[in-house]
Amino acid sequence: MISRSNVNFERDSLINFQKIGYSDSEGKYLTAGGIYSVEVSDIKKTLGFGLGSLINEISPFCNHEFLKPIENSSDYCIIDSYYQRIFRPFELKPAALYGETGINMIDPLTAGNPKQIGEVRVNIKSVPIFFAESYTDILTIKEQVRNSRPDERDIFFRGQNNIHYIRRNKLTNEFLYGIDDVNEINFLTSAGRHKFNYEEYSNVLDIDIQSLLFEDSNLQKHISKVIDNKQTWDDELEYLTFNNRRESIEKGEWSLLLMAIAQHYGVPSFGLDLTKDINVAIWFATNRFIYDASAKKAHFEEIDSNSISETSAVFIFSCLEASCADLGKIDKLLPYSSLRAKNQSGHFLFGGWGAHLNICAQDLDAVMILSPNIRANRSIDYEHLFPNSTNDKLYEKLLSRKKFYSSNHANKFQKLYNWIIEYR
Repeated sequence: MISRSNVNFERDSLINFQKIGYSDSEGKYLTAGGIYSVEVSDIKKTLGFGLGSLINEISPFCNHEFLKPIENSSDYCIIDSYYQRIFRPFELKPAALYGETGINMIDPLTAGNPKQIGEVRVNIKSVPIFFAESYTDILTIKEQVRNSRPDERDIFFRGQNNIHYIRRNKLTNEFLYGIDDVNEINFLTSAGRHKFNYEEYSNVLDIDIQSLLFEDSNLQKHISKVIDNKQTWDDELEYLTFNNRRESIEKGEWSLLLMAIAQHYGVPSFGLDLTKDINVAIWFATNRFIYDASAKKAHFEEIDSNSISETSAVFIFSCLEASCADLGKIDKLLPYSSLRAKNQSGHFLFGGWGAHLNICAQDLDAVMILSPNIRANRSIDYEHLFPNSTNDKLYEKLLSRKKFYSSNHANKFQKLYNWIIEYR
């Protein structure tokens, strides 16, 4: 599969660019900008699926006069590795494959208030940036997003201290957006940022989390009945925890929830932490994460309202249920509850590896820059959002495993659990 760390893949891509007709320097610029070339015959092996109708999804607002296919290049395609967008090779001109103007998914605010102060781009989309001067403004923007999106999508939030951007080179920006400088929002997942191969450790996490099921004394009693031939499996599978886990596997949710647990407690994964509670997002937007390397402990501090070095922002996503896991289901699957996930109204947006590193950004619909006077509801504070291990039983189990593996097993279990963040 495609990987930015795969030297052979990048080498082959550069060779393919030359075969298409691009110069050596053009191929290097495209590669640096996240664009790769693959032979059409290898696309299934590279991406895991055939082309189908995915090729040449070009914006209607592209520069048609510059949109010139390269002759005799039909054996190749080019891929934007941030979104897994696939195109036939075109001449490297300001073609604006994603459009000089983006498509806004949100209906304009009728009164023009709150004020839109800018926009960010996510391939063919244009995402508005609003300035929220009050909590009323926040609710107005939230409802506008909700009313603009189809019913099958639900609304989620994320708070950050800054807005991060993908910085591509001039040639790539002009090819994709028609201009040399683009505010392209960056929501690369933690696994991508830390270059952590989550797939290498997913089986380790699966084995260890499954073992928690068998620490449940009630489940052990039910299993004992089967071992003693007093009951059949069909009878005992009525037991809630085990039965719910079986159903979740059938629905494909188990692996997604495992990844959500990992992400929520600090392990880099292929996804983003979101919340259903906008006040939780406001709290994260107005509090700064701090890690004390010497003490190996983390905490949060409220951002000074006079700070000009940070931008408190809340992001509104609209997601399909299948791509966004509800961490509240953890309590139904495991004998140990996650109070942190409950108090944060935690959800997990899945995606962001291989050839679609920034695909989570495609569900972004609006950005709100918060006025310095805006703070979260007083009922939400650090102790509420990050309960200690005495109150958060799943956190307690994860920390105990971290301690055990750190002193007994110098292997994948130790490397995995070293990522679990301890809060002071």
